[in-house]
Amino acid sequence: IVCILEEFKFSHHAAQWIHHIYNRLLTFSISVRTLCLRHYELLYAFR
Repeated sequence: IVCILEEFKFSHHAAQWIHHIYNRLLTFSISVRTLCLRHYELLYAFR
């Protein structure tokens, strides 16, 4: 029973970790996309 509990704890921790990294990647990709959009807007504005 202890082994099952430890396994559950580990899987829960791993799930939280994966979720955290996924959120980081999501926010990073969104910020990169907005930066690219602003860059293109500036380029077209200065033409």
